[in-house]
Amino acid sequence: MTVAEAETALAEIGLILKVSSYAKSATVPEGIVLSQDTPSGYQARTGATVAVAVSSGAPAVSQSPKPKGVGPSDRLEVKVPEVKVPEIETPEVKVRGVKIPSVKVP
Repeated sequence: MTVAEAETALAEIGLILKVSSYAKSATVPEGIVLSQDTPSGYQARTGATVAVAVSSGAPAVSQSPKPKGVGPSDRLEVKVPEVKVPEIETPEVKVRGVKIPSVKVP
């Protein structure tokens, strides 16, 4: 219920609405009554004030600054040093009676 709707409903039964606070709410839109200070079923006298808390909308989402080097137009240059691998020669082996010759890997 909006503040205006709550004010009208209370005025029809002789009560006065007072906005006592505003609170952020991720689920209740701005301007909608979140709660009241009197419990449900409370017998108020004519002219009594009913205090309500009203939603001020969703909490603000913080915007973090964009880190450097993460956009599609940003390029990261990586230099990989040249690695020289020594030449390796495997020994000649025999597996199940089959001779496997020595191999040189450049």
